[in-house]
Amino acid sequence: MHLTSCKDNSVSTGLVNFEIFEPKIYFIMTEKERINEKIKLYEKKYGQTFDEFEIRSKQSGNENFEEWDDLIEWEAYTRFLNKKDIVNK
Repeated sequence: MHLTSCKDNSVSTGLVNFEIFEPKIYFIMTEKERINEKIKLYEKKYGQTFDEFEIRSKQSGNENFEEWDDLIEWEAYTRFLNKKDIVNK
């Protein structure tokens, strides 16, 4: 790959200007860290992984609105991380 300097001091491969993508990559990385922290809080709160909690919640015959809300939010965080796997740890 051949890198060239641009007039604005950014770096280009001729196809991709890295300065354009850097803020997006930074956003995804910081968002991933923030969401990982949220997931850790749920894991600590319930002493389970998301998959274990989801199974328990669906098998339970009790209606617990706090747990249901947590399940929905936790699932959204988990799905976000699975879709944003383009930026590795």
